[in-house]
Parts: sequence; C-alpha cells; structure tokens
Amino acid sequence: MPIISLSGTLGEEEAVECLKLGATDYVLKHGLERLVPAVRRALQEAEEHRARLQAESESRASEEQFRAMFEVASIGMAQADPRTGQWLRVNKKICAITGYSAAELLQRQFPELTHPDDREKDWAQFERLVRGEAAENRVEKRFVRKDGTVVWVNVNATMLRDAGGQATRSMAAIEDITERKLAEESVRLSEAKFRTLIEHTNDAVFVQTGGLFAYANPAALRLFGARTPEVLLHQPVMERIHPDFHEKIRERIRDLNEAKQAVPLLEQVYLRLDGSPVPVEVSAAPIDYEGASGAVVFVR
Repeated sequence: MPIISLSGTLGEEEAVECLKLGATDYVLKHGLERLVPAVRRALQEAEEHRARLQAESESRASEEQFRAMFEVASIGMAQADPRTGQWLRVNKKICAITGYSAAELLQRQFPELTHPDDREKDWAQFERLVRGEAAENRVEKRFVRKDGTVVWVNVNATMLRDAGGQATRSMAAIEDITERKLAEESVRLSEAKFRTLIEHTNDAVFVQTGGLFAYANPAALRLFGARTPEVLLHQPVMERIHPDFHEKIRERIRDLNEAKQAVPLLEQVYLRLDGSPVPVEVSAAPIDYEGASGAVVFVR
C-alpha cells in the first residue's frame, strides 16, 4: 500500500528519511494541490510494482514447470549455442542416448558427436535455422556414442530468439530411432534378396498394387510378350486376364487385399499383349511393395 507523508514543515533531510522508511512521496500542507497527483502517481507505481511481482512469480513458475518437463521427458532434450553448437542444457535421456554425462556434454559442441558423414549437411541445415530461413529443422542423422558405437536419431529443432529477433539458443527434441533404422535395413536387404531370386527364376512373377502392374520379372515379360518393363508396368492387371475369369479373380483380389490371405493355385487364362490367350496356373500372396499394399503373383 502506498504511503504519502503530509506535513506542515518538512525539511529536505526529513523528506529523504521518510522516503528511506518506505514513504512513496511527501506533500507539504501549503502545497496541497500536489496531493491528488501524488496519490495518483503512488497508486500507479503500486499497481506497476504488483504487476511486476506477479509477472516475476509467473515467470518463475513457468521456468520451474519447463525444467521439470525438460528433465523427465521420454526423449532427449537439449539446447545449444546458435553460433558454435555448444551444448547449453541437456536432460537425462540425451545422456543415455549418447553415453556421455551431462557434465561431459556441456563441454562439447553437438557437431563433435554427429557422424562425420552427416556433419557437413547437418551443420548447413542448422545454420539455415539460425538465419531464420527455416522455422524448424527436422533431420535423421547419426551420433557417435562415447563408446564409439553409432546411434540413429531423429532431431526436431527450433530456435529461441530475443525481442530483436536474434537467435539466442536452439531447442531440440532428439529421439533414438536406431531400432527402426535397423528394421528398415533388414527389410531392404530382404527385398534385395527376393528380387535377386525372382529375377532368375523360370516362373513368371509379378507384383500388383492398386490393380496395376508394379513389377514384372523377365519371365513375366516373356509370358505377356512385353519387350521392355515399361510396356507392362502401370497397366491394369485385369486387361491381361481373359474375361471368363474376371469374376473369380475379383473374389481372389478381395481375399488378398481385405483378408490378407494367400490364394491357392488356380487354372485360368491370361492374355498376351497381342491378344493371344495363354493357359496358366496362378497363385498369389499379399505383400507390401514400395509402401503400398498389393500382391505378389506366381505364374506357371
């Protein structure tokens, strides 16, 4: 509450002493015209002081809440200097990901941990974020852990800026995606082995996705009379099946696409590109091919 000293005779020393003791202002009785403005000023200063204290209290509460969330996050969290990449703040999860203690990380710059093959591109993207050319930076890259092993991470970073728009520090969420990367590599290798196998088999094999030819091995190209894959790929599969079998084939496609079940061997007739019929035996199984659901079809 503001306090205003009102006195008939108050010297300069006494006035200073009153202010030191907590008075907001002082007014002499022969200058009462100053009283109303003094009261208004005192009330305004009191309100500003109250608002400042409230803002400081809210700021402390917000910082404490952020610190708690930062520390217990289930993914790595880190802040870094926009000029050098020096770690400024790290949580326990990023320590677990990298194998370094918090004290060790705070003595390092994040490019030091980035895999040499990823370092140049990663730093170039970070600099774009610093310059404001990008609102965020999403990247998958590799860290080299303290023990020398490599870990894949997904980094989602943004930049904190001051009132003038200058970058003050980056904020990054860092997720360990090593298991996913290993699984993707395993699938890639499996697909490569599968392709090598069917490229050299004498049986015709093709893959359909969305009812279109997505892949055909050399034997399948010969079966349909296609000189090059481009002639057959992305064309409707049903056009190469004799109309007498369309209804039965649609039932089999439903089993493949909806029930995700393999369909047994079936005698039917295919049509070559020149329109001539070819009696065949066909079986098929559901497959995900290049990110799309479909079926791999075996023909003999």
